[in-house]
Amino acid sequence: MLRLQKCLKGPVVEAVRSRLVLPDVVQQVIEKLRSKYGRPVHLIKTFIEKVRKIPAPQTDKLDSLGEYGEAVQCMVDHMVAAGERAHITNPLLLQEVVGKLPTDQQLRWSHHIRGMTSVDLSTFSDYMEDLAEDAARLTTIDSPSVRGTSKGRPTKGYVHAHVDPDGATTSSAAERQCVSCNVAGHVLSTYTNFRGLPVKDRWRLAFYCRPRTAAIPENRWKSDAPGSSMTLMDEDLAKQLGVKGERRPLCIKWTGDTTRVEPASMMIDLQIGPVTSTKRFYLKAVRTVTSLSLPPKTFTIYDERWGHLKQLPLPEYRDARPQLLIGLDNLRLAVPLKTREGLAGEPVAVKTRLGWCVYGKTAGSQIGRVLHMCKCGASDENSTIQGALRKFYELEYLGTVSSDVPDPDKRRALTILETTTVRIGNRFESGLLWKTDNVELPSSLGMARRRLECLERRMERDPKLKTVVHHHIADMMEKGYTHKATSAELSESNSKRIWYLPFGVVTNPKKPGKVRIIWDAATKVQDTSLNDMLLKGPDELISLPEVLFRFRMYGIAVCADVTEMFLQIRMCDENKHAQRFLWREDPADDIATYFVDVVTFGSACSPATARYVKNRNAREHAEKYPRAVRGILTGTYVDDYG
Repeated sequence: MLRLQKCLKGPVVEAVRSRLVLPDVVQQVIEKLRSKYGRPVHLIKTFIEKVRKIPAPQTDKLDSLGEYGEAVQCMVDHMVAAGERAHITNPLLLQEVVGKLPTDQQLRWSHHIRGMTSVDLSTFSDYMEDLAEDAARLTTIDSPSVRGTSKGRPTKGYVHAHVDPDGATTSSAAERQCVSCNVAGHVLSTYTNFRGLPVKDRWRLAFYCRPRTAAIPENRWKSDAPGSSMTLMDEDLAKQLGVKGERRPLCIKWTGDTTRVEPASMMIDLQIGPVTSTKRFYLKAVRTVTSLSLPPKTFTIYDERWGHLKQLPLPEYRDARPQLLIGLDNLRLAVPLKTREGLAGEPVAVKTRLGWCVYGKTAGSQIGRVLHMCKCGASDENSTIQGALRKFYELEYLGTVSSDVPDPDKRRALTILETTTVRIGNRFESGLLWKTDNVELPSSLGMARRRLECLERRMERDPKLKTVVHHHIADMMEKGYTHKATSAELSESNSKRIWYLPFGVVTNPKKPGKVRIIWDAATKVQDTSLNDMLLKGPDELISLPEVLFRFRMYGIAVCADVTEMFLQIRMCDENKHAQRFLWREDPADDIATYFVDVVTFGSACSPATARYVKNRNAREHAEKYPRAVRGILTGTYVDDYG
């Protein structure tokens, strides 16, 4: 589950977000992802589209034959792996992929299949593999397809960098760094793993690692302020638009002398304009790059708070990833013509020739973002012997050394737990771990209503599910975990801390009939969720290896677990309004408001609250049951004791 939470991104994680808190439904989540995104027909369709979009190979550019051959082989390999024989024998698809070859290569293909009784995509894939190998043997480091023409030497562009206006510069082999190992003056003959690399990487190294003794003039774009000195475009966007241009190597440089080489960059001209107008502007000498890798953008208009943005033609969007970066060479398009400002700290709207733009930063969300940030770690110590040994000893020392120093957030969370947690009879009561004292939540009533109606439609299609869910809700009300809100309770609430929790239903194919209710505190409204406003709390969780090490001590192991651990803890009255939910027995009835009276399974702070209460309860009995208390404090992992 941790690996899923870490690797899923974008719309994929949204499809299963409510289930990413339950380790016992991992297989169910994987099956849902496989059914939605991993079906063979979808994957094959993707590879077919990739073959269709790849530029047609050219005889005078041998590397293009290799790229096309690799794409075809990848497509056919997936067809074979999926057992999709119908795709492999599709004569129209075969005719289409053969038709992208240059005329002379089509003649060679026709000669190749002469006399064959059966020809399909597998035959063509084998042919392209042989053709790619032939192209690789014919390619030399001086061939135009690898080296480029004299005017095609790498152009240098600068992104977010201050550049001295000193005109052209020179570089030599002594100061040139290898694109593979970053060693200055490195030449191809010293690269020991060259033969083991794919053909495409060998071409790349053959060009950029060879000795260069002559000075190379650079076309340097000048900039007096941070920003991109040239206009850049994602290669995928250029393919979608169907625009092509002359390929020239491009070297992009960021701050800190960070560089990236784009050997297949195209220089293209195109027109752009606002979607609400027919007016168009020319962009000349736009350079394509493999991927801009710009972060996705989300913009939602908050009419209540941002009155200065009212009536502006500002469309809302979510997770839109920019594919065009307009540089200083087209600065005229970004000149502010009008400006709308609000209060200090609020976003600013600027009208340009391309339309209205909004930029700025708000609490809880950020419109403008810092670009080109490295996501990798400072070093990969795990790949060294020292790193492996250190990890080994860290594992062995678990449970023997504790050096945890709480940060301000943990100290705040601990203070809230200490002040709000009280014993009431045989139960404890606690509160939510708010990040700040002045939390203000957006209205979530509409979202909760839509989620309830969606669940009702699902239950109407599945009568068994409906029966189980209704029984589950009734059982929770009977046990006192939830109750229907009264008019008096609703009237005494703090309007800034009201949140409606949508609940989801999780089933497990391996446990027929078992249904678990999930209170989805991660659902966002206006880019804010309840979990965004909560602290995770202090980490008092005993590490799993530390618990497992205890099994080394004796010959017999004893295991137990806490029944409904979260539900045993009451929620204080003040915070119950952040745990409202909507429910009705019949879709024809009016929707009523209910409260979750206990700690919910789904809130970010619930695990920390449960662990704190468990340990506090144990410490209260330290004198009478010291051995039991020691076992609870040191041998319990979440709600499992061993």
